[in-house]
Amino acid sequence: MTIDPFSGVHGRKFHGHRLQLLALSACGGYLFTASKDRSLKQFDLVTGECVQSFNGHTDWITCCHAAPGPMLGLPPGSIALASGSSDCTVRLWGTGTGSEIKRCLHADDTLGQVTGVKVCV
Repeated sequence: MTIDPFSGVHGRKFHGHRLQLLALSACGGYLFTASKDRSLKQFDLVTGECVQSFNGHTDWITCCHAAPGPMLGLPPGSIALASGSSDCTVRLWGTGTGSEIKRCLHADDTLGQVTGVKVCV
């Protein structure tokens, strides 16, 4: 735990990525992070522990968004996680298994990286 000496605000450090973070999203007591190391990580907001990693993108992950999974037909207590990457894919993940549920690829990769995703329920 860290404390800002000027504001007195308590903070928590989350360790697990090897490279710079590019995006984050919170849902259900967890923080989800996306990084230049091509991985997504799920951290417990209370303990700061990395509880799950999601791997599969082949380039920087530029954006992520988490939402309750049951609203998308996933098991109770699960969370749906969407990610977008410089590899021109959008992927949907389930926290129950950590596996990729769906992948969408740009038909025209000249459009460049995906810069925003949102799970709409």
